[in-house]
Amino acid sequence: MEELLTNLGIKIVYVIGSICGSVVSLIFAKKVSYTKAVIHFLGGFMSALFLTDLIIKLMPFLETTPGAAGFLTGFCSMGVLEGIFWVTQRFSKNPIETIKQIKNLKEDSDDS
Repeated sequence: MEELLTNLGIKIVYVIGSICGSVVSLIFAKKVSYTKAVIHFLGGFMSALFLTDLIIKLMPFLETTPGAAGFLTGFCSMGVLEGIFWVTQRFSKNPIETIKQIKNLKEDSDDS
C-alpha cells in the first residue's frame, strides 16, 4: 500500500494530516447535509494529498512539520469548497445578480 501511495506521490503523513483537518473542519460546519459532508471531506482530503507539497514550498517553515501542513491544507480547503458551493447555489438562482456582486467585490478591493 505504501509503495502505491509513493508511486502516486502521496505521503502517509499527508493522508493522516488531511483526514484530521477535514474532520475538524466538518465538526465546525453548520447545517451540512450528509452528501455535502462527504463531498467536503473528500475535497479537503484530496486537496491536502495533492496540494500539501505546494503549500510547503510556499511556506518553507512547514517543511519540518509536514503533518501540520496536510492538516492545514485539508482544513482550509474545506472552507474554500464551502465558498464554491455558496457561489454556485447563488449563481444557479440568479446568475446576473451574482456576477454583479462578485464584480462589486473586486471593485471594492481595488479601492482599498
